[in-house]
Amino acid sequence: MIECQVNFVVQIIGEVLRRSTSTVEVKSNVETKWVEYTYKDLDSMVWASTQCGAWYVDHKGRPTTMWPKSCIAYYLETRKVDFNKFIFSQ
Repeated sequence: MIECQVNFVVQIIGEVLRRSTSTVEVKSNVETKWVEYTYKDLDSMVWASTQCGAWYVDHKGRPTTMWPKSCIAYYLETRKVDFNKFIFSQ
């Protein structure tokens, strides 16, 4: 998965250079949608259970894992950056 993360970041950096900007951030509504999407899938997984005692669950009982799906799904989700989901600025 690290290769996917590196590829994603390299695409972002390339876009920052292409636009001659100095900062990039995820749009607020995109982040909210992503968190809801991720936690929806986590709710049905054993490591999100507070009864399991997994290290994925924080002190508030909230699962904190990065990605609840397969590596292939992660690759498919991250292989091409949708730059419309980001704010590029100086």
